[in-house]
Order: sequence, then C-alpha cells, then structure tokens
Amino acid sequence: MSATQLPPVHCLMGPTGAGKTALALWLAERLPIEIVSVDSALVYRGMDIGTAKPDPGARRRVLHHLIDLCPPDEPYSVARFCSDAAAAVADIESRGRVPLLVGGTGLYLRRFETGIADMPPVPPDVHAQLQAALAGAGAPALHARLAAVDADSAARIRWVFLRPAAGPCRRFSRQRRPVWRDASANGCWHHRSATGCAGCGPRAFIRCSIVASSMKWRACGRRRD
Repeated sequence: MSATQLPPVHCLMGPTGAGKTALALWLAERLPIEIVSVDSALVYRGMDIGTAKPDPGARRRVLHHLIDLCPPDEPYSVARFCSDAAAAVADIESRGRVPLLVGGTGLYLRRFETGIADMPPVPPDVHAQLQAALAGAGAPALHARLAAVDADSAARIRWVFLRPAAGPCRRFSRQRRPVWRDASANGCWHHRSATGCAGCGPRAFIRCSIVASSMKWRACGRRRD
C-alpha cells in the first residue's frame, strides 16, 4: 500500500484525568476501534496509582496496546515507543480494525508523527563516562564539550538541561559525527529510517485534544498531513 493509500491515524490527546479513556471506550463500543496508549507511565507494570491506567474491566471490553510492557526499573525510550506504536498500528490495521492513539505524552506523539533518526545504541561505558563528567565538572563544562563537537545541538539545548546535553555527547562519542546531522533527516512514518524507503511516506494524523472544564467537555481538532 502506498503512502497516499494509507488511512489517517486518529489520535485523542489530553492531560491525565481529562476523560480520554472514558471517551475512547465510548467510541470503541460503537466503532471497530482498538486503543494504542501514548503514555510514558502506562508502559510500566505496577504503576497503577496516579496514572489513570485503564482498569482490568475496561481492558477486557476493549483491546489496549502498549500498556504494562516492562518493569519500572527498565528504561523505555521515545525510539522504542515509535517502534512499538508502528507495530501496533500495523497489526490493528491488518485485522481490518481502526487504531486510536490515546494519551498525554506529547513527545511520543510528535516523534511518531514526524519520525526519529535511526542511531546506533550507545555503549554503557560511554554513558558512564559522561555521567561521571557531568557529576564532576558540571553541566556548563559538558555543554561546552558538546558545543565543540556539535554546535547545532548545543545551540538548541540550554546547559541547565543536563540529560539532553549528555545525549548528543554520547552519540558523538559513538559515531564520531554530530547527532544533528542524523536528526535533521526524519524518514518515513512506518520504518523510522533516516533515509526513508520506497512506497512509504507521511501519513495524515487527525488529532483531537480534550480537556475538562467545569464538568463540560471542550475539544479541538487538528489534522496534520
């Protein structure tokens, strides 16, 4: 199926407690919908309090994806989300059903919409070295180190944000080239490759953002082509 033939991806986004799950379940009772969670907390098993995780009854009524994927001590990245979400969407559509992306983690949805550069993993020893440098010399020194090897990334990241500055440094240590060179070339939505691939391309994302105000629902829609 070519990119122009792919159906749009429907998204229901909003903050915790706004009622996204209730609305998604209401829709799923009337339409052939399966829910794909877009939530950085719901991927963890056991984190049920304070996350508005759908209860077992709701998950029996409607099939949910990307919930309870890993233990709380296992890192889960936006890159992994993009891969898991793409697989879930493809699986749902292959069975003739409609995926509905539901959640409140905007970073996950933005990267799923626009793509993410395919970069190799960073060895643990490089990560440990940079964490030690951060603890010892401090964030300004690490930011200066980043500016020396990747000025574009340094210009976009303020030194007060410690972990974002460490990320490009780790990848430069691994690849020996600026991370911005890879990240500026987002690829196709499905394969998430930096170069794209034949037959794939952007999909339309139809997003509805929902908030609760004085017990009344307000919603606004946005379409991204």
